[in-house]
Amino acid sequence: MKHNSDVPGQLALFAITPTVEIRATIHDPHWDEILAPQQEDDNHWNPADFGEVPHKLDGQLTIFSDDSQEPPDPDDYENLEDYEQAWAGWVGVKVGDLVKLSNTWMNKCAAATTGKFRKDYQYKSDNELISEVIWVDPRGRGHIYVGRGNNNALFVPCGCYTVETRVGAQVKGDTVPAIVETRVGAQVSQVTQKVAPQHDTHWVEKYWVERPGNKYWYFRYCWMQGRKKNRCYLGGVDSNLARRKKADVEIAIADGKLPIEIKDLIRGWKNESPTMPKM
Repeated sequence: MKHNSDVPGQLALFAITPTVEIRATIHDPHWDEILAPQQEDDNHWNPADFGEVPHKLDGQLTIFSDDSQEPPDPDDYENLEDYEQAWAGWVGVKVGDLVKLSNTWMNKCAAATTGKFRKDYQYKSDNELISEVIWVDPRGRGHIYVGRGNNNALFVPCGCYTVETRVGAQVKGDTVPAIVETRVGAQVSQVTQKVAPQHDTHWVEKYWVERPGNKYWYFRYCWMQGRKKNRCYLGGVDSNLARRKKADVEIAIADGKLPIEIKDLIRGWKNESPTMPKM
């Protein structure tokens, strides 16, 4: 069939009218800044403004401080034992050093302690926080004992003190001396003092025995069995061996050991020569 091209109406049905699309430009200042920042050179950070910048071996910059002189950070270690050993190596404390106890730690202990033992954590000035180290944890964890006067020995965990004066160096300010007397055994007096009062079921206490005109002081481990108080002699307070035993027992108490486990520990020392018969 022949189409009639002279019919304009039919052609108009299929005619496509061209359209002109005009796109409006969308201005996004934030996007423009990312693609082509328009910053003046004067606004750039200038390292010279901070002075000389030291470089570590791995190329990292240390702008504000040298962290090699900072104490270990607990977040850098997988467990508490590794942190304690790192802290002990950093502080390097020795028997005879003078250390300054943390006032924050002392205040917390004073608030948590009741009775006559609270005075061990009380102080009137910063000078009274400086004490002499009389024992260092042989496991290398940084725990120490310091003398706090009146024959008291205070356990201080790692991280709660700073070294003020090393052995053989000049003493800074007033210190609280550790008073030690010479003693021999006799009848036991009922006046005793708990060294670890925070543990009500077992503890180490210091007690004295009396001879005419003299008092002699000793350490012993005590534990409760029902209503019965049991005791185990450790030695005289002026004995280095007795101090070591006392410290080992108190660490065992702090680590959550049971009385039966601590008794086994003490039995392991039975071949060591005591300074007085057991009571």
